Amino acid sequence: PVFALAPGVARRLPPHELAVGIAALVHLPAVALAGGDWMPSFRLFVPVLPAFAWVGAALAERAATWATLTRLAVALGLSGLLARDVGLSSRNVVEQRLALVDAGRVALAGARRVATLDAGWVGVATRARVVDVAGVTDPTVAVLPGGHTSKRLDDGWLDRRDIDAVVALWDDRRSNWYRRNDARLADWAERAGFVSGPELVLRGSSYRYRVYRRPASRD
Repeated sequence: PVFALAPGVARRLPPHELAVGIAALVHLPAVALAGGDWMPSFRLFVPVLPAFAWVGAALAERAATWATLTRLAVALGLSGLLARDVGLSSRNVVEQRLALVDAGRVALAGARRVATLDAGWVGVATRARVVDVAGVTDPTVAVLPGGHTSKRLDDGWLDRRDIDAVVALWDDRRSNWYRRNDARLADWAERAGFVSGPELVLRGSSYRYRVYRRPASRD
């Protein structure tokens, strides 16, 4: 996006190239407002990066060379910081997730309904019904107010959905829950008497998932 940041020169772009640039810029706050900017490796921003490269090249044809080189240097510098911070761990994401799934199979054995914001790997790890707190795969959650990670669930939600397992993500680096509804799910589970089970470490990162299970009824 920085490489395509030249509003003065943008006025000289043809309409179709200007439209692509505006659409790509609008995509950024749209993802952030929806709550998707937390996702690893900025995956929801990646599809529009070619658009920024195209518009940046079109701007470079019309801008001063020094201005283009300045924008390019800043863009490459930021890309280098991202590569340093997340590049190496992203190379191992498949192995990380497969290990997480294996550990999750054990931790979630016997569960019937699991509430989590991470429906993907959890859905692979268990045959239980996965209740997607982010609302991506659950229409009844999707229509609730709030962003992707902060849907406004009321206090009786766990009981009403008959949840017997909760998976929430903790960030050791921040010493806090990673997302707002991770904290909300963990708080509800603890107050409802759920038992904290094994912690599933995401290798090569500061993240670990905490699993809560509802105790078996003693009738």
